[in-house]
Amino acid sequence: MGKRRKDYPLIEGLHITTLAAEGKAMGRYNEKVVFVPMTVPGDVVDVQIRNCRRRFMEGVVVNYVKR
Repeated sequence: MGKRRKDYPLIEGLHITTLAAEGKAMGRYNEKVVFVPMTVPGDVVDVQIRNCRRRFMEGVVVNYVKR
């Protein structure tokens, strides 16, 4: 029996603002930083959160709203 996965939110319309380390880009959502791989500044994306910490979240792109 494995660990039960938490149901993390889907963030719609996240605006990517800057680049971060390890090939990830960064946006902000409710005073938390969101790291998203495979994006560049200026993108607007829908992000499925996979990991949530106290001050930041990590997620993957579900849909590109604007490239």
